[in-house]
Amino acid sequence: MKNIRTCIACRKKFDKTNHNFIKITINENNCIINNDNSVFGRSCYICKDENCIKKVIKNKIINKVLKKPIDNNIYEKLNLI
Repeated sequence: MKNIRTCIACRKKFDKTNHNFIKITINENNCIINNDNSVFGRSCYICKDENCIKKVIKNKIINKVLKKPIDNNIYEKLNLI
């Protein structure tokens, strides 16, 4: 069961090849929405479900999971998805 990822909001598990998630990656000090997997680094995943996105934004879950202060523009971009 390798290549299984977990949504940081709802904790549902899904295959990495499933494109129903948003990947957030931080490397060095840059944090990006990394949907094309072009950047390597510590990452977290969010379902493309509206409730999951709202929960992540409201509770600033990305900061907790990646253990780094995340710029608010990432949360603003998530709000537009």
